[in-house]
Amino acid sequence: MSPRLLSTIILLSLGYVNASAQTPGSFDPTFGADGITLTPIGTANAFGRAVVIQPDGKAVMACVANNGADTDFVLARFTNDGDPDSSLGDDGIVLTDFDGRTDIAEAIALDEFNRIIVAGSVDRGDGFAFGVARYLSDGTLDVSFGDQGLVTQMIGITGFCKSIAIQKDNKIVLGGYALNPVTQTNEFVVMRFNTNGTPDSTFSDDGIVMTNMGVGAGVANAILIQPDDKILLAGQVLNGATLRWEIAIARYNPDGLPDETWDEDGVVFTGSQDADFTIKAVALQEDRKIIVGGFF
Repeated sequence: MSPRLLSTIILLSLGYVNASAQTPGSFDPTFGADGITLTPIGTANAFGRAVVIQPDGKAVMACVANNGADTDFVLARFTNDGDPDSSLGDDGIVLTDFDGRTDIAEAIALDEFNRIIVAGSVDRGDGFAFGVARYLSDGTLDVSFGDQGLVTQMIGITGFCKSIAIQKDNKIVLGGYALNPVTQTNEFVVMRFNTNGTPDSTFSDDGIVMTNMGVGAGVANAILIQPDDKILLAGQVLNGATLRWEIAIARYNPDGLPDETWDEDGVVFTGSQDADFTIKAVALQEDRKIIVGGFF
C-alpha cells in the first residue's frame, strides 16, 4: 500500500431525501467524488476520529496523523461540496503538536462562538494526560485559551480523554478514564474547564471527578450533557466477579457530585454472563431516555 493511501482520511455523505431522484441512504453525488472525500494527511497513517457540522454546513473533523516519528492532533475542514476548505490552515488542514511526543485526538465540538475544540490524549513522557486545543474559525490556535491555545492535565498515573461536551455557558467538559494511584485501577473521569482553559473549581473543587465503579476497572468513552445540565458518562466496567465487561453509565450533578437519584449511587451497570460489552456512544431521546451504542 502506498504512503499516500496510508495517510488518507475518509469522509462520506449519504442522501437524506429523494430530492434529486437519489435513493435515500445512497451516496450523495454532490459531495466529493460520488459522496466520498479522501484526504491525505501527514507522513504515514492518518485516522479520522470525530466530526462536527458548523452552522454554515461545513464539516470539521478531528483526526490523528503521523508527523515524522510521532502523531499529532489534526483539524480538517471541508466545504459543503466535500472539498478541503482553504479558509482553514494550510489548504483545510491544521496539525498541532503539544510536546513533541504522541498526541491522539479523539473528540471535537463547537462552542457558541464557533470556536473549534479538539480533545484527546497527550504523552507527557511519564504518562498520558488529557489534552485540549481550541481553534479560531481560521484554524489558528486561540491564544486566550490555556497556554497559547493548548491545555494539558495529568490525572492519576496516566489518563485518556475520549469525549467532549460543551455546556450552555461554554465551559468544556471532558470524559475519559485514568489509572488511580491509590486503587491501582482505571476509573471513570469527568473534568470541567472554564472558558479560559483553567480547571473549574466549582466542579468538585479542582475540576476533576474520578469514579471508582466498585466492581472493577472502568473505561468511559462517551459523554453528554442533559438539558438539566446533569452529565452522563458511558462506557464499560470489568466485573471482577464474572470477569465480563459490562455496560456502565454514571450520572453527575452540575457540581460534579454523583446523582443519587440515578440508581441511588449515580452508577448503573448492565451485563451478561455470555458477552463483553464496549460502549462508544451515548445519546438522549426527547423523552430523556438514554441510548448507548457499541459492540459486544
